[in-house]
Amino acid sequence: KCVIDFVLKTLKAHHSNPLVQALACKAISVISNQEPHRIRIAKRGGIEAVIAAMASHPSNLELQTKACAALR
Repeated sequence: KCVIDFVLKTLKAHHSNPLVQALACKAISVISNQEPHRIRIAKRGGIEAVIAAMASHPSNLELQTKACAALR
């Protein structure tokens, strides 16, 4: 297992906690600075997980900002 798997698992498991979601999105944005990591994140459902986090907490500015950074 790798850090990407851990972050994605955390993002999916704690969908009702906006703080955990925001921190996971921040981690994804940092990890995705390298192309091989971006590919792995995308192949493992990371894009969908970030979008789901955004949809679950539409009024949480911190989460929305970190999620947008993760999707850039």
